[in-house]
Amino acid sequence: MRIGRTTRAQLTLIQMITCAIAVVSCGIAFGSLSYISNRRSLVQDLLGMAEAIAHNSEAALTFGGEDDAGHMLEILHTRESVSAAYTYDAKGAVFASYTPEGKPQTAYQAPIEGSGHVFQNHHVRVYAPVVVRGQILGSVCIEDDLSSLRDAAKQNVIT
Repeated sequence: MRIGRTTRAQLTLIQMITCAIAVVSCGIAFGSLSYISNRRSLVQDLLGMAEAIAHNSEAALTFGGEDDAGHMLEILHTRESVSAAYTYDAKGAVFASYTPEGKPQTAYQAPIEGSGHVFQNHHVRVYAPVVVRGQILGSVCIEDDLSSLRDAAKQNVIT
């Protein structure tokens, strides 16, 4: 029995649709996994920076050096996606702050207890405590606008 042209064309079309669905599904899976991985990596990177700044801000919080704490936060000027950074004292009040030029001042956010991160309003905030001899003297907060994450997602879509 011979298959006619219309049946052969229909089978080819079904194969093409199946392949297209498989390619799109793989693209969605790849993009999702990549986004999750990049997000996790971004948080770990920011948390490492916050912990380093917290460690180097111990003396500033101990002896009341707001300028020194501010200079520690200014190290973040090399990272374009950072939209703000704060050093809080033990009472949760802003001790020092940093906002890059050209970025709007963000509203005050109370620090969280301990170390961690919060995703909110298309931003992520990471927190690291400033601890000296087991006593919490304050904390450091870095806020990132997630632009690097969005850029990586756009690149994945293009790819």
